[in-house]
Amino acid sequence: MPEPYRAGKYYHVDIWIGGRKFHRSTRQTSLRAARLAVRAIEAQLRTAATTATTGGDMTLDQVAGWFWQHHGARDRAAADTESKIGLIVETHGAATRMADLSEGVIASNLLRRRAQTVRKGGPRGKLISAATVNREVELLRRILRKARRPLELPPHLLDIEWGDLREREPAGRVRELSQEEERALFAALDQDTHHLIAHYIASGVRLTMAIGLRKTDLDLHGGSVRFTAKGGDPHILPISPAMRACYTAALKDNPTDFVFTYQAKRTAIGSDRMPVTVRGERYAWTREGVKSMWRRRRAAAALECPSLADFRLHDLRHTSGTRALRETGNLALVKRLLGHSDIRTTTRYAHVMDADLLDGMSRISTPTIRRTEITPKTTPAKRSKSL
Repeated sequence: MPEPYRAGKYYHVDIWIGGRKFHRSTRQTSLRAARLAVRAIEAQLRTAATTATTGGDMTLDQVAGWFWQHHGARDRAAADTESKIGLIVETHGAATRMADLSEGVIASNLLRRRAQTVRKGGPRGKLISAATVNREVELLRRILRKARRPLELPPHLLDIEWGDLREREPAGRVRELSQEEERALFAALDQDTHHLIAHYIASGVRLTMAIGLRKTDLDLHGGSVRFTAKGGDPHILPISPAMRACYTAALKDNPTDFVFTYQAKRTAIGSDRMPVTVRGERYAWTREGVKSMWRRRRAAAALECPSLADFRLHDLRHTSGTRALRETGNLALVKRLLGHSDIRTTTRYAHVMDADLLDGMSRISTPTIRRTEITPKTTPAKRSKSL
């Protein structure tokens, strides 16, 4: 039986069947439970291998596993991709045959998905957001597109109108950090989190791009930094003085390969009795770790500045874009800074130019409006009739 190995949060396993390697996540955090899961996974794969002769006979779980092995595992945010793949398989059914998957089946499954509530990180009873469901739809589309030719999937999957499956998302808000809020927020941060949050504002990059930044991505001498954006595309920015200060501070006494790290405050033991973190050692930030840190620090800062209570982590990116547009007045520059593929996304920040527009309108010279005096008409007095 193949031996599972730890990769991130869960144990994974590589299984060879018929000369092909299948990679699977056991979705288990303990070694004992992972070994039990491997038996079930291997049995399922061997059964499927004897029955599946064409792409249409393959199950969604098989296709998703193929995608993870050949594409998803190489994503910069691989852990996030893996989690979404698990949700997709759960939503549409692991045993669903590709021949039975259609636009109508997907739409029906999405209706049930949209009625589900957030499992963690949100208010009790809060429904899954439209943006979350749309990201899962986009990943499913990517899986089928990548697997279409190599796995010879049924041609009817090409006719799916993905635009009809996406739910309309509410207009995104643009919230800027005020000077008072900024002072209260940074007063509540420790040294490690200070570097990360300050870099968030200075660069405007997304969270996964910042925490995935490695030392090899930095060219401090040449003055540029290379991020990996959505889809694996490079996003290269010049290093500003504020960003350079963040890098210099974050790299000090940092033995890891990552730029932004934190020092463990305690030793944490996992379910397999192996240490997950050791006190005093440095570790790269994870997405969930940053969000957990943010909730604690924001709550502490909100005691001094209550308006921070609804300030989201992603609003720091909005702050960067808003401030850049206010200083430059150049939408194309802000589009480049934030890495938007469409400038229509950047126009959400155009409201900061309203003050400049009003100032310009006020400078337009107009002819003086002449005030006209209106005199009441007088009527001649009627002659009194003589008696």
